[in-house]
Amino acid sequence: MDTTPTEGYVILTPKGMAIMAAIQAGLLPDPNDDQAFARFERFWSLFESKLSQNGLQIGKDPRPMLNQQRKERTKQNIKYLEPAICMFIGFLLAKLLLFLLKFL
Repeated sequence: MDTTPTEGYVILTPKGMAIMAAIQAGLLPDPNDDQAFARFERFWSLFESKLSQNGLQIGKDPRPMLNQQRKERTKQNIKYLEPAICMFIGFLLAKLLLFLLKFL
């Protein structure tokens, strides 16, 4: 079955859900029957090819999309962080300048 543990969560792919549904419906009566799973694999490859022929796609793993969103948020956060760092450095330089002017 297609399960991938990630940070305490289990991501079940559409193929994994289809296998579970086939077992529950009795289409795959014995989960250890290799011939039944070979027939299911054949069904699944035909099913995916029919979907792709019609321009449809089964939902894929969401992690790449979520990682891309995280990277975009990081870039946005850096955009706001740079002025804050510059302002902090400016305050430090002003404080240093005032400290040095005391001795003149």
